[in-house]
Amino acid sequence: MKFCKFLVFILFLTSCHRDNRTIGRRSLQELSVKYKGTEFADSVMNYKFSMSIISHDNLEVQLWAQGFALDKRNVLVFIFDKHGYAIPLLPNYYKRFWNFQFDDIQSDATKINVSFNQEFFKMLDVFGIRDSIDIAWECLLSSFRIMDTRRLEMSDSTELITILDFVHYDIEESDSVCSIRVEKSIKELYKSIQKSKYVHHFNAFWDQKNHRIYQIDFDSIRKYKTFTPCMKIYRFDRLGILTRI
Repeated sequence: MKFCKFLVFILFLTSCHRDNRTIGRRSLQELSVKYKGTEFADSVMNYKFSMSIISHDNLEVQLWAQGFALDKRNVLVFIFDKHGYAIPLLPNYYKRFWNFQFDDIQSDATKINVSFNQEFFKMLDVFGIRDSIDIAWECLLSSFRIMDTRRLEMSDSTELITILDFVHYDIEESDSVCSIRVEKSIKELYKSIQKSKYVHHFNAFWDQKNHRIYQIDFDSIRKYKTFTPCMKIYRFDRLGILTRI
């Protein structure tokens, strides 16, 4: 009898995962329509399911990956109460999308005029969980976990400079422009680094593979009745023109 109950439970979980995978694929379709006319939308339906994080409160965050392409572009799919919402994770030359601190947003020639922050808050509104601060906060933390970020520490300031990578795209920035941006970013990061009485670690999350740091103002999380944290995003790479043979 116990084995039968266990088997039924496993079959139920398998069915739920299959259903959520279908919701994820449908969310990619909606994303391709939403971003129609952009370079990104042309390939989004070729993405493959990579992994997911299942949380409490009927929340799941999925990562859909482009695969082995040189220019990796992933997609986060949030699923809540059987509804899905997809948010792209684009390369760093989509400066307007990331709204990087101290960066030249005007040099972004891409056609995407919405930001990651705007997409994230729109997702909360679509799910109707903007005023459910604990669930909304779990959405953000699950995003950082599935993006494989680590928390920035006070001792990382030197490493931020020494591992600065030269990333090849069809735009280029000079050494001086890059140095000024990195210097300002590090100064602002550590000026604003903080803990709070609600969270016992620092407020910056480092995506080392993609050279991005997300910084959250913890005090702003519970300042309002809705989940409206101040989130700044910094870029720690240098863009350079790819030489084609």
